Amino acid sequence: MKISKTSPSVVILANGEKPTHKIPLDVLRKADFVVCCDGAYKKLKETGREPDYVVGDCDSISKKDTLSLANKVIKISEQETNDLAKAFYFTINNKDWKKPSITILGACGLREDHTIGNVFRLIDFAKESPSISIYSDYGRFFPVLKSKRIKCRKSTPVSIFAPFPGTAVKSTGLKWKLDGLDLSQLYSATLNKTTGASFTISTTAPVIIYIPYE
Repeated sequence: MKISKTSPSVVILANGEKPTHKIPLDVLRKADFVVCCDGAYKKLKETGREPDYVVGDCDSISKKDTLSLANKVIKISEQETNDLAKAFYFTINNKDWKKPSITILGACGLREDHTIGNVFRLIDFAKESPSISIYSDYGRFFPVLKSKRIKCRKSTPVSIFAPFPGTAVKSTGLKWKLDGLDLSQLYSATLNKTTGASFTISTTAPVIIYIPYE
């Protein structure tokens, strides 16, 4: 198994909808390593990519596949976290991968409750991996813990979700400027639009940004 000399790119494939859009598929193709949640193993095989590891409680993978994968299977039996969280913490604690750049695919679709939980779990994940993001077949979710400048195209749709009531957000480069606005509801800063080639967000509490593909 190759070891990247610099910060490796790692894709975690969750057991939601299998990626079909060219952007997440390109992310998968270019990844240095792939960590697959056990229930997503068959979906990964359908893309033609083999996993470097399969992580989970192993209740969703056949004994035949478990045997064929051998030491690539990492069984974690505890039920306090879901398989996505198991795969994430395995990835950041892998001693062979120093400061991996993590992208999550397959975290959306099939069940809306799983999608919502996965998206907002990014805030916890970002404490260990600040650049983490979720790519769906429609767009990208990523967290901003304090402040961030994001490159984009003019008139790109942007939605900001604030899970913590009373979050104050400031922005530049958005059509409807946020100037310390108190976001009392989760949806208070959705459906905005960029005015140029980048925008900035600064926030008093973590938020989730969503940008659809063109």
